[in-house]
Amino acid sequence: MAVNTTVEVVMPAMGDSVSEGTVLEWHKQEGDSISADETLVEISTDKVDAEVPSPATGTIVKIHAAEGDTIEVGSLLAEISTDGGAPAAAAPEGNGTANGSATAEAPAEPVAAPAAEAPAAESTDVEITMPQMGESVTEGVILEWLKQPGDAIEADETIVEISTDKVDAEVPSPAAGTMGEILAQAGDTVTVGQVIARMSAGGPVSAPAPEVTDTRPGTDAPSPAPAAPVDVPDGTRVSPVARRVAAAHGVDLAGVQTPSGRITKADVLAAAEGNGASAAPAAPAAKPAGAQLIKGASAMLARYMDESRSIPTATSFRTLTVTTLDGRRKELKAGGHKVSFTHLIAYAIAKAATEQMPVMAP
Repeated sequence: MAVNTTVEVVMPAMGDSVSEGTVLEWHKQEGDSISADETLVEISTDKVDAEVPSPATGTIVKIHAAEGDTIEVGSLLAEISTDGGAPAAAAPEGNGTANGSATAEAPAEPVAAPAAEAPAAESTDVEITMPQMGESVTEGVILEWLKQPGDAIEADETIVEISTDKVDAEVPSPAAGTMGEILAQAGDTVTVGQVIARMSAGGPVSAPAPEVTDTRPGTDAPSPAPAAPVDVPDGTRVSPVARRVAAAHGVDLAGVQTPSGRITKADVLAAAEGNGASAAPAAPAAKPAGAQLIKGASAMLARYMDESRSIPTATSFRTLTVTTLDGRRKELKAGGHKVSFTHLIAYAIAKAATEQMPVMAP
């Protein structure tokens, strides 16, 4: 029997400071068919207007946010049924097993039945793409895959860590299922929207479960790179994003507690707030009154600004002819306006900014 798999479409993160957006227009309605990467809905934020693509091929079964609604990042937008052609693939499988029980070719038919399951899984394939992480971000670098082909995945479970010039992020799974082909390896640079992996949504959960325990020893051998960066004496693994966040917040990884045996970004942030490390409470005591903890890109910017103090500064003087500028100033003053060179220069900068940088235009 084919499993009716539902993929949840959530409000994506569109920048470090963007927490919500407004639904502008739905390009598809309930009951409509949709292809993977086809535009599903347009959303407006205070930073950018964006088209949200479909994460899978299927049918729109439920729209949870109407046009004009304001929704938070991570909130459910819609649900897509990826069942698609699964019933057609299931029918030959049933016929094959029936024929096998009535003929002498029974040993061949059971072998063909599992083979027929592969196309059924392909009909529910979900493409995982490099997400948009800010208006100016066009590419990112794969830091580490947390799941390997064949591993079981839960919806919203972190599957890969990606670094950009703005932020390091953990990319969650768009649906529950089984990890398929990985198309971008650790260290590869990928562009926004590029397919980096595929997964099979849905399917029997009991089948992948034993594979996770059986293949876990096998996956440790071909992936020494992710296991190598261990910064904790007891051997607890630390994700690259967690190490960077810990360095930015001054968190001692040896004191970070984790229930999963692998320190993640969330564990470090919890420790930074005094909820996950025994040594963390001492840090807030040293903070001056009124100090607030900064996170993410803001913390990275603060670090770079602090490092910039070690860079020598240089001053350059230029002599420019301002005959035209002075003439314009005299005209304005003759008309009763109190205008200085500073006013005119500020006006020129503002005008150039609006012409060369449309995002700053009113």
